[in-house]
Amino acid sequence: MDDMELFNKIKSITLDKVTIDINKKDNKLMIWIFDTGKIRTINLPKKYDIKWIMKQIEKIQNSKLKNLMNIFEKLEIGGNIYYTSFGFSYDMFFKNESQFKIDINLIKQALDKKELKYKCEFSDAKWVYRFIISQHRDNLKKIH
Repeated sequence: MDDMELFNKIKSITLDKVTIDINKKDNKLMIWIFDTGKIRTINLPKKYDIKWIMKQIEKIQNSKLKNLMNIFEKLEIGGNIYYTSFGFSYDMFFKNESQFKIDINLIKQALDKKELKYKCEFSDAKWVYRFIISQHRDNLKKIH
């Protein structure tokens, strides 16, 4: 097996402080950089290689994306979540539907109690449920 053949079989890899998920079915690449909380989903081109992926990681690392992870951590939402630059995500791995609904309802109640503006969405692979917090100044002030 040559290097390119091996590379094409990779679906997910974690290197140092970066996780890369390749979803060939939906033609998506998700890159998550742990220490900055930056996360992006990118459409895959028809042909790509490790050099192209490394270039995408570099673009994300050097982006001017505002990192508000430290602000969102002040929400102190418990459970199976991780904070990101857009808000936080609920990890759905090994969760049944009834537990998911209970957990999501509790999180939404906590956000609504603070009168925060947010929206929710599933990740492309449906492994996480994202809570995208409005980054408007007035909304962020409600977190402190």
